[in-house]
Amino acid sequence: MAFYNFHSLNFRIFNNTVSDTVTTLNPNYYQTDDQQQQYAELTYSFTYDKRDFAPYPLKGARMDIFARKEGLGIYDDLDRFDILINYSKFLDLKKNFYFSNYSAIYASFPTEQPYANIGGLGFRRNFIRGYELYLIEGKSFYLNRSTIKKLIFSKVANLKAVPIEQFRKMPIDIYFKAYFDMGYAENFVSYSENSRLADRYLFGTGAGFDIVSYYDTVIRLEFTVNRENESGFFLHFKKEF
Repeated sequence: MAFYNFHSLNFRIFNNTVSDTVTTLNPNYYQTDDQQQQYAELTYSFTYDKRDFAPYPLKGARMDIFARKEGLGIYDDLDRFDILINYSKFLDLKKNFYFSNYSAIYASFPTEQPYANIGGLGFRRNFIRGYELYLIEGKSFYLNRSTIKKLIFSKVANLKAVPIEQFRKMPIDIYFKAYFDMGYAENFVSYSENSRLADRYLFGTGAGFDIVSYYDTVIRLEFTVNRENESGFFLHFKKEF
């Protein structure tokens, strides 16, 4: 079992600076009017990864735990702690049907934090489909993303004109999928500019196609509608989660 477990411990020291224009426009950028922020950081991460194919998994599971303490007494510009836990499950439903689910929980402390250091929905893979153009900042959030898909096309093309032999055989798999995402971000008490989407149950649903080729090439074509009744076509070049 330990073969699938990975641990990481890191220590770093940060010395961040911005121009006075930034702090004039946002005095809370470093939580003071100071243009400099210094702090030490200790992070711990744990990963359990037992998926069949990491670039585009169809079976297995993965869990990640990430904990971070910013401010260790070396510098006092920041005193903050946050933790992120996510879990992905991939199921083969047989007859070329597959189901995948991703859940994430995030929490950070204290209640008031510098703008430059806060997290939320919209960072990296933690977003609700349909809200790709939004950053919903918050001290904590919950996210769940579910997808059901079917393999509708699978072929290995023989590209004889390609001079490099290793690239002549190009597998192409196409999946049709439907999905539903939902999430909630808890706003900071005094962050009124973020109130439009924070502290609200949000969701996005839609359908699309995944195109998977050799190495880690994944193209996602998705049409999504969100709770705001906004719709759009989105093109991604990475797997969902």
